[in-house]
Amino acid sequence: MKLYGMLDSPFVRRVAISLASHQVKFELVQLSVFSTFNEFSQINPVVKAPTLLLDDGTYLMDSTLILQCLEHQQKLNCFALSVQGYQLLGLILALAEKAVQYVYETQLRAEELQNPAWKQRVLLQAEKACQAIEQQIQGYPFHPADQVCISLAIVWTFVEKKLSGLIAEVNYPHITQLQQQMEQTEVFQHYAYPQD
Repeated sequence: MKLYGMLDSPFVRRVAISLASHQVKFELVQLSVFSTFNEFSQINPVVKAPTLLLDDGTYLMDSTLILQCLEHQQKLNCFALSVQGYQLLGLILALAEKAVQYVYETQLRAEELQNPAWKQRVLLQAEKACQAIEQQIQGYPFHPADQVCISLAIVWTFVEKKLSGLIAEVNYPHITQLQQQMEQTEVFQHYAYPQD
C-alpha cells in the first residue's frame, strides 16, 4: 500500500499519522500535485492528494474516505467517536479546508487576481472554527490515537505555519497545548511537517 502526497498537506499528514498510529503498514511516496503533476497523474489521473494506492491497484482519495475504507477493511478504530467527537472533527476539517483555501488564494493566485472579500470571508470562517474548537476541546479526553486529537494537532500546525499572524494563536491555549503534546510523540516526529 502506498500513500501519495506531501507532508505539508494537512490531509496527507492526517492519513499518514492515522495509519501509523494504528500500525497499518504503508509506504509514503512524496509527490506534489504541483511540481510533480505529470508523475502524480500516472497514479491518479485526478491528481488529488492524498491518494492511497491499494495492493490491488485501486486508488482512494480524500483523507476521511481513505480512513473510513481502511477502518472497515482492516477493522481499525479510527472513528470510534462520540457525537461531540464527530462535531469537533467536522470543525477541525472545516478549519483545514479554509486554511488551505486561503493559502491557495494568496500563494497560487497572482495578487492582482486575488479577491479581498473572499480572503476575508475564508479567514472569518477559519476564526469561527477555531473559536468553536477551543471551547469544545476543553475536557475532551486526550488519546494519542484519537482521530480528533490527531487531526487537530496536524491542522493547528498547518495554521501556525501558513496563517501565522492572521489567526492569533494566543487566543487558543487549549488547542495549542494539545498540538504541542501530539507533535512530541514519536509518530508525529516521524511524519513531521517539513522545515521551511
